[in-house]
Amino acid sequence: MPTTVKKLIDKFDLLPHPEGGYFKETYRSAETIPAAALPDRFSANRHFSTAIYFLLEAGNFSAFHKIKSDECWHFYSGKPLLVHVIQLCKNPFHHAPTNHLLMRLRRGQQLPV
Repeated sequence: MPTTVKKLIDKFDLLPHPEGGYFKETYRSAETIPAAALPDRFSANRHFSTAIYFLLEAGNFSAFHKIKSDECWHFYSGKPLLVHVIQLCKNPFHHAPTNHLLMRLRRGQQLPV
């Protein structure tokens, strides 16, 4: 593990993330939405909002996984990160987008979304 990565993991008390990389929860709202008021894909109460730091070191990856809620990504440092979005669609020619997250705006790249 590169020294810089180890320093970041130690500095922010990051833990291994189940899908790969490292994380630390930085915010969890006090209020929740009752499960009865949520769509069927949720089986329990949900907090209004949560936030985490997430570190993905070179050579590691975040395993494909299905998310139930919207996510907002902020990119702070490192080489460009590719986020693949796979959506269920009846159209067999549907193109699944790949978002490029990085800090430099060039060659058609964009700010993190």
